[in-house]
Amino acid sequence: MVQTILVAILASNALFTFITFLINRHDASKNNADKILRKLDILSSKIDHVDYKVERSEAISCRARLLSFNKELISKIRHTHEEYGQVLEDCDKYERFCKDHPDFKNNKASLSIENIKRCFAKCEEDGDFL
Repeated sequence: MVQTILVAILASNALFTFITFLINRHDASKNNADKILRKLDILSSKIDHVDYKVERSEAISCRARLLSFNKELISKIRHTHEEYGQVLEDCDKYERFCKDHPDFKNNKASLSIENIKRCFAKCEEDGDFL
C-alpha cells in the first residue's frame, strides 16, 4: 500500500511537471507569436508609408508634366492627340490622388487642368490636332 501511494505521488508529480512544461512552452510560443504580430504591424505601417510616398511622388510628377503642357498651350504650341491623351491620363491620376488624400493641397494645378481639358475639347471639336 505504501508503494502504491509512493507510485501515485511520483506519477502525479511527473504529470504536474509535464503539464507545467506544456504551459510554459505554450506561453513562450504565445510570446513569440505576439512579437511576430507586433513586428508585422510595424512592417505593414512602414509599407503603407512607403506606398504613400511613391503615390505622392507620382502625383507631383504628373502635376509637373501637366503644368508644363499647359504652359505650352498658353504659348500656342500645338500637340498631337496622343500627347493630349497622355497629359489627360496624368490629370486623372493627379486628381484621383488629390481626392484620395485631402491633406495634399491641389491649389497648384486646378486652373491648368481646366485649360488642358478645354483645349482638348476644342481640338476634338475642330479636328485641330498636330
